[in-house]
Amino acid sequence: MGPTRWNNLEELPGLELPKSDRNILVTFHSYEPFRFTHQGAPWSSETAELKDVPFTAADEARIKADYDKVGAWSRANDRPVLMGEFGAYEKSGTPIEARARYTATVRREAEAHGFPWAYWQFDSDFILYDIDKGRWVEPIRKALIPEQR
Repeated sequence: MGPTRWNNLEELPGLELPKSDRNILVTFHSYEPFRFTHQGAPWSSETAELKDVPFTAADEARIKADYDKVGAWSRANDRPVLMGEFGAYEKSGTPIEARARYTATVRREAEAHGFPWAYWQFDSDFILYDIDKGRWVEPIRKALIPEQR
């Protein structure tokens, strides 16, 4: 179960859960910085015309701070949390290196905060696997599943 505005983490404080039901897993979606993750996405009037938006160190710091808030909410409410969606729009022309860095940052911070995670999506607009070519998008796969040393 998640908060309003498409499971927006900023809405967690308003999420009301039945206190007696301890089998609820709370989810949130993580697409900040939205201007980066959705640049060029035609379904978003806010970002459809954007391009060349970088993923910055300030963005990385914000992700950590956001997850610190989610972790605090989880502890205060004694509820487990799943980071149920994240990704960056692939068809915008955003360099794969920037999308992979964003993906690795989000995965790493989710794991550091104890949140299991799910990447959005396998093959389409936030591509992880290219079905037409029958292969993984390696920089994104490696950002999600880093090689063990």
